[in-house]
Amino acid sequence: MALFDAKKLKDAAWKRFERKIRSGGNEDESRRDWVRDSLSIDAMEKVCSWLKYRGISLHIERRQGATFFQNRKYITLSSAYKLDVALVYLLHECGHALIGNDVAASKRYSMGYPKQHDPKCNKKFAHRLAVLDEEVEAWHRGKKLAKRLKIAWSISERLWEEKRLECLKSYVAWTIKPSNFKDHASD
Repeated sequence: MALFDAKKLKDAAWKRFERKIRSGGNEDESRRDWVRDSLSIDAMEKVCSWLKYRGISLHIERRQGATFFQNRKYITLSSAYKLDVALVYLLHECGHALIGNDVAASKRYSMGYPKQHDPKCNKKFAHRLAVLDEEVEAWHRGKKLAKRLKIAWSISERLWEEKRLECLKSYVAWTIKPSNFKDHASD
């Protein structure tokens, strides 16, 4: 697990650009990719400053996904993501951090993630619904954070919506009929 390193990411983005040009790739397209990567890294730096102020660190890992660990005060983000996608998921995880710091939200979502390891609760529809509710709210708060940090312009609205809908669709399916599905009436 490595901490976020903007310089290392920018160096890698530049090397990708050079490699594409040397291999005969379209220069305009390659330059657009490099600019998008650079803007995403700059935006991620702003988010990391925001996280650092709150005592939360960002770790880049080889494993898939993005996760906020409330108790350990860090976010993990997959190194496999394209940088603009990583920024979208990072902001979503920051949304979870904002929810975790909100006392009213803590009560609202108390049946959700806090109960994920409790077998008496984690198979119930109320638990799944609370998790879904928090996921929707985390996307909302992540987008608001991007506006507050003045980085929203660096995120494609199409990409934000694509990733938001992709993730929420999977949570809706899990909420309605998980693999260990039981009759809702018994929940």
